[in-house]
Amino acid sequence: MTNWGLKEIGRTLEAWMAVFHLEQGMPFYRFQASAGDTAEVCEIQAGHFYLAFDGSGRRLVPFVDPVVVFGQNTALSAPDGFVAQPLAELARRRQITTGRTPCGFFGTSALLEPGEATQVTAIVGHTGNVEQIHRETPRLAQPAYVRHKRQEANELVEQLTSVVATHTSSPQFDAYTRQTLLDNVLRVVGRCCLAARLRPCITSTRASTATWSATTTISPSPPSPTRRQRQLPRREPEPALRRAAPTWGGAFNVLSFLGLIQADGYNPLVVEGSRFSLPPERRAEVLALIERAEGLEPELAQPFTPGRLLRAIADNDLRPKVSPETLVAAALRHAEQQFQASFGEGYWIDHWTYTLDLIETYLAVYPDRKEELLFGPATVPFFDSPAVVRPAPSRLCWPATAGCASTERW
Repeated sequence: MTNWGLKEIGRTLEAWMAVFHLEQGMPFYRFQASAGDTAEVCEIQAGHFYLAFDGSGRRLVPFVDPVVVFGQNTALSAPDGFVAQPLAELARRRQITTGRTPCGFFGTSALLEPGEATQVTAIVGHTGNVEQIHRETPRLAQPAYVRHKRQEANELVEQLTSVVATHTSSPQFDAYTRQTLLDNVLRVVGRCCLAARLRPCITSTRASTATWSATTTISPSPPSPTRRQRQLPRREPEPALRRAAPTWGGAFNVLSFLGLIQADGYNPLVVEGSRFSLPPERRAEVLALIERAEGLEPELAQPFTPGRLLRAIADNDLRPKVSPETLVAAALRHAEQQFQASFGEGYWIDHWTYTLDLIETYLAVYPDRKEELLFGPATVPFFDSPAVVRPAPSRLCWPATAGCASTERW
């Protein structure tokens, strides 16, 4: 479901919407099949799960039918159904789970004395294998688990922003400095060492304000405009990525973007991150690290990302013999990195300026590598785009004047 689809053809797409596993107390939202205007229809298994529990770990009652919660108030401005009936009565009502845009609510009743409080915790997530979530639900639906994850998230934020940690007389300034970097990490580029804790690496990007995209794997490489990626500062790739492109040395960013320039000087709008291809003779080394290796062979036979490998392992219960970090490092050690891009919707003349900025920034940090950068052995390819800019004489002309039978070409 895209933002455009929800706004423009929301009623039409309701035909594909469905909520499953409501009776198990964990609604699972997904399309029943692909809704694109294509000749091929695909079954969709991935979706979003939703569960909630109170402070004792007791699962709460879900409500996914907006008619039950809002009644006849189709503007959804007030929960008329909830106000008119007790929660227990609402829970007994039949809920429509197909052919209707669903909602997501949970309810509980509690009698609180002055000074008392009650706690409600909700978990929302995406999965390609809902049965795996059902197996893990007893572990997930525990307040202690949520507290641990919150602590882990806070520690990760501290780790990511430690490189700009400041200690001044203004706590607000110190916090603002960290928050600024964290914002760029989440919106544009965030890399972490694959040899440490596996977090979003490769390139975690944000597109423009109007078009935002993100993948659901651990190491995402969603599309992002060239301007956005070039404008903001980035660190050089970590060791595992350097091994994937050993001849490029520390100039990974510069040479990657130089390799996206077309023969006519233009470059594509959308940068799609990196994919990796593993030669057939090297796959056995990686498969040997998996107990059920046959389940990973299809992933290694095509371009992959670290996140896709780990998602395949988790969804199919392939049981790795080593840690995720070790497995990903083994897969990338002999893989060929492919920096991908697409035409998008047009060209911007200022992209070349940002390319020069990348070169100047790199040389400001590594002035001793200027000769190596400009004349070294690295091979920089051209980007072969299906869309090209026609030469000026074939697309520009003087306006037609009165009495002229034809338009004069420029």
